[in-house]
Amino acid sequence: SSAEASASSLASTMGPVLFTSLAGGALLVGSQPQVERANNALVTGVVLSFTALLALGIPQVDPSLLLHADAGAVIPAIPILVLALVFHNVIPTIALQLGCDFARIRTAILLGSAI
Repeated sequence: SSAEASASSLASTMGPVLFTSLAGGALLVGSQPQVERANNALVTGVVLSFTALLALGIPQVDPSLLLHADAGAVIPAIPILVLALVFHNVIPTIALQLGCDFARIRTAILLGSAI
């Protein structure tokens, strides 16, 4: 019905607004250590989600498909390639969080890239 469509439209509009308001508000009023702890918890969630995705997906891999090449399939990968170009923006944040300790920064980047 029209009322259901209207409510659904409102929910899909207000969800992002509510999330942005709450997350932005928390960043605004939180201290640096609080924001850093929240960020670390969220990153941990991302790593756990990625690990679960790999664990569930690896059994579905058919190695014989890796021998097939399709140049046209590169086009959908362009956004990922562009994202890789901005990876360097992460480095200043890592450097700050690790106190500019080059050995720790190098280890973090290598281990993070291995994920």
